[in-house]
Amino acid sequence: MPTPAPPVPASYYENFLEILAQIVSKLLTDKETEAVVASLRSFQDRLKRLSSQSFSRLRLELSIAEKDHAPFCHHAGKTCIQNSLRGFIKAFSVAFTVKYLIGILPALLTGKLLKRPRILKQMAGRDTMCFALFLSTFLSSYKAILCAMRRWRKNPDPSSDKLNAFVAGSVAGIALILDRDKRRRQSIMLYLLTRSFQFSGAWLMKQWGLQRQTRRRKELAILKEKVDREGQPRELEVGKKWDDYLAKFIQRWAGVLVMMLANGQIIYSFLLNSETLPRSYFTFLLTHAGWKSDVGGLAEPLADVIGNNIRFLSETRGSIRLPKDTTSYQYIADHVSPNIASVIPAKLRHKYIMCALQHPLEDSCSRSAFRSFKLEYLRALKLYVPLNLIMMGVFRSGQLTSNPNLVLRKFAISCLRSGLFLTMYVTMGLGSACTFRRIFEKERHWMYVLVGVVGGSMTLFEARGRQLELGLYCLPRAMEAFWKTMEKQGRIRNVRHGEIWLFMASMGVLMTLYQNEKDTISPHYLSVMTRFFGHN
Repeated sequence: MPTPAPPVPASYYENFLEILAQIVSKLLTDKETEAVVASLRSFQDRLKRLSSQSFSRLRLELSIAEKDHAPFCHHAGKTCIQNSLRGFIKAFSVAFTVKYLIGILPALLTGKLLKRPRILKQMAGRDTMCFALFLSTFLSSYKAILCAMRRWRKNPDPSSDKLNAFVAGSVAGIALILDRDKRRRQSIMLYLLTRSFQFSGAWLMKQWGLQRQTRRRKELAILKEKVDREGQPRELEVGKKWDDYLAKFIQRWAGVLVMMLANGQIIYSFLLNSETLPRSYFTFLLTHAGWKSDVGGLAEPLADVIGNNIRFLSETRGSIRLPKDTTSYQYIADHVSPNIASVIPAKLRHKYIMCALQHPLEDSCSRSAFRSFKLEYLRALKLYVPLNLIMMGVFRSGQLTSNPNLVLRKFAISCLRSGLFLTMYVTMGLGSACTFRRIFEKERHWMYVLVGVVGGSMTLFEARGRQLELGLYCLPRAMEAFWKTMEKQGRIRNVRHGEIWLFMASMGVLMTLYQNEKDTISPHYLSVMTRFFGHN
């Protein structure tokens, strides 16, 4: 039974009309004020007569709305059907608009739109429609299934909503099949799978912290009882255990550890299985390794030759040194590739075969590292300065006018620091390969995993807040490359629509945390999810 609305006291109308009359009286003359007051009194009498009927009708409407609105749902002011339908329309409109604008933006910036105006129609075609349909169907079905689960289970315990959210998120994830672009489906799945790992890790750290806190309370209580029995006043303090130090270490270095793990796979794939990396990312690595600037169009063939020779030297287990009586040019031309040899200066004598391929313009590993640092820092600044300019314009435009010195100083520090990270990533990554050759005097596949680990550790030069984000940016590419490498080696097989199953699992986890453990989601992503999913 709905609780009846309390009767409205007569003083409500009198106080309201009195305040309104006081405000209006300051704008009118005495005669006008008297006329207004008379009309307001007449209006007051009419409100009193109608109030009883109005509130009876209002109570009836509220009663009907409450019957339709599940008591366990949190979408105030809307029924479950209205909430789902509104979510569909809103998500479809936003997704279609954003996808459409992203599609025409390159043509607009390059001027192609003026020459080919039909691009406007093409970008509103099937691909954009399918993408918008996927997002809107996912959002609306999630809301509908969540409400249905709550109505069906009728469990008022807040913890029971975890199962509701997991089922709703998982089942709604089937909507990904509506997006016809398989590559995009995989990218979406990998991104959200990575975020589900991140926020699940934060939840596990939270639970671990609560367990340690409970243990400390128990130890403190035991210590207090012991002190009370002895009757000797002293300061009560429980020392930290090994797991407290481990938790602190993980919290501080999680970003660097993730980056090291991801880049161990990425660099291994870059040198030995380049086809397992996205084409754009492979090109990015070729550029920043310096091979495009050193050998031009031979950069990609050089990467293939390096991979083939690592495999050959690893399998034959022969000498990795160049003969002392021959130049690098002669050896590479006779035994490896005449095309690659054409870029090596004639008089250079590298110590190792792979060094002649890795840094063909310098026979000294240390000089090559110094040259790589100098050139890569300039390339890194060309990457980060425009990027940080855009970020400053979008997120700090207000501060730029109020406190320009602070904003510009942060901008300069951010560019220099990020440039240093990328430069050290390249320099230490490539340089460590030369170091491992000297230490082990052999070529093995696992050495290039270590090369990636060393390069990834250079994330410590970045700001703490960016370290984990960089690691999570690289992790999806590492997971994709690892899966393709295992598939290439015949150790696993692809599962039909595997990206959809993984997307369903990821969304089940993410929506469970969103509905029940919001403090484990970083503020930025929580804000985005709240705008997208709302309160359910």
